[in-house]
Amino acid sequence: MTESDPNGRETYSKLPTERFQHQYFDDTNLIKNMIFDLDVPTIGAIPGPGFHWDSAMLCDLTICSEDTWMEVE
Repeated sequence: MTESDPNGRETYSKLPTERFQHQYFDDTNLIKNMIFDLDVPTIGAIPGPGFHWDSAMLCDLTICSEDTWMEVE
């Protein structure tokens, strides 16, 4: 980030459709890259209850602690 835009948040929030499309594009590309473009095996670790476990589930091998629980809303 080289420049500061004090009105950037207000300008960005006026364009919900564009914001959603940009976020959707970035997220789907991230998932495709994690699944198809890695040439090495990946190991995901979920050390206990929490959130953002979805990235670990995209790995080739996922290990969890005994007290891990996952909830999808």
